[in-house]
Amino acid sequence: MICVEMGSHGVTRADHEYPMLKTYGVAGCVGVILYEPSAKLVGLSHIVSGTEHEAIKALLKTMHDHGLTEKGKKTLQASLIGGLDGEAFLDELYEQPFPATHVQRTLNQLGIKNIIFKEYEDTHNGRDIAVDSRDGQIYNLLPIAETAAVATKSPRKNYGD
Repeated sequence: MICVEMGSHGVTRADHEYPMLKTYGVAGCVGVILYEPSAKLVGLSHIVSGTEHEAIKALLKTMHDHGLTEKGKKTLQASLIGGLDGEAFLDELYEQPFPATHVQRTLNQLGIKNIIFKEYEDTHNGRDIAVDSRDGQIYNLLPIAETAAVATKSPRKNYGD
């Protein structure tokens, strides 16, 4: 799997050596997954507040560099994960909540209309997510603390590393 750090993005294809992308700790940030099913091309961006426009444009450019066509852009499936909407998620990293609706607005402005919001319980602790370019499947990985109780191997190596 290719790991996408906070504030960055990654792109992969089904025929790549590593066809899956993952990111950790999506809560106050927004995880954006763009999947083009006919090309089996996927992009994942871990977006922090105030950078959504630049982050999505950079993700789309990288996807174009990896084969996304204008026709394919029209069929992109977007999934948004995280982005606490109006909740009091304030700590030393976040001055205010970052709603996923800000990202949705940016996607719409860039012509991406097929948007799905993914909600998981207990987003205050963040979600570790992965996406598979072979079928667009999104996985909600268990946080490290939950995984340690059920796994005997390192939790981050337990997901296909």
